[in-house]
Amino acid sequence: LVSVCTNKTPYNFTALRGDTLSYQWYDVSGAISGANSYQYPATQTGWYKVKVSKSTPGCEAMSDSIYLNLIDTTTVTVNPSVAVCVNANPISVASQVTPAGGIFSGLGVTGSNFNPVTAGVGNANVLYQYTDANNCISKATLAITVNDVTPLSVTIGDADYCSNEI
Repeated sequence: LVSVCTNKTPYNFTALRGDTLSYQWYDVSGAISGANSYQYPATQTGWYKVKVSKSTPGCEAMSDSIYLNLIDTTTVTVNPSVAVCVNANPISVASQVTPAGGIFSGLGVTGSNFNPVTAGVGNANVLYQYTDANNCISKATLAITVNDVTPLSVTIGDADYCSNEI
């Protein structure tokens, strides 16, 4: 049994390779049409085996059958972008991704909070890793823009404003 976490990508079976060898891959329906390379990209859960033959008549061997269990990974949805001021209080990034329950990491990240003061002005990437019940890992990146504050002179006094506050 081989269980593979996949994101709609095939699992490549590989037989021993040799220049004078020929190959035929099989599933439960029989020979797989066109599957005659030393590798086979399986895209469905099921039983597989390969017959390897030499050019000499009667020299062939069939592998043991192996069951492939392809498990789709969980799709992580991320809000497109977040903008904060460099002098803002830390913000929770937990509400920016689904499903909940994963781990956040990156510059300025502590737990599920992002601190723009620590990250500094510019573009920050918060990495999110989610592990589902099958131990399949899904990853995503949340882009955060940390805007600088600009001192502005106004008639009532001096103040600092962030570009996304004006």
